[in-house]
Amino acid sequence: MLLDDFADVLSSAGHGVTGTDLFKSMLPSRPDAIISLIHYGGLEPVRGMAGSAGQALAQIERVQVIVRNPRYEDAAKLAQDVWFTLDGASRAINGVRYQWISALQSPFFLGRDENNRSLLVCNYECVRDTATSS
Repeated sequence: MLLDDFADVLSSAGHGVTGTDLFKSMLPSRPDAIISLIHYGGLEPVRGMAGSAGQALAQIERVQVIVRNPRYEDAAKLAQDVWFTLDGASRAINGVRYQWISALQSPFFLGRDENNRSLLVCNYECVRDTATSS
């Protein structure tokens, strides 16, 4: 699945441990310093005429990466490191070919949460071959 793939890339690069400080589809209240991956609407699939006419050949998906840390500087550094890890990547992840992953902007400061922790965000778009399962 998409978020599993992103989490695997980030954890393999040393940016967190899934379920400890790297989370999928949630922004838990603890711990203070985390990365959260949120899947949101992408674009229509890329369709081709080879094989079954009109069959989806690739999916265009979007993921928001939220970095939270009590210290702004630490959140900004990690958000930038994540950006360098993900942006421009073309690779196979868990058996699915990602034609490219692109940041839609540089990481930006979203503000502080109710516990005064800094939130930095970056949105990514990817084109991946249509997976045989979700």
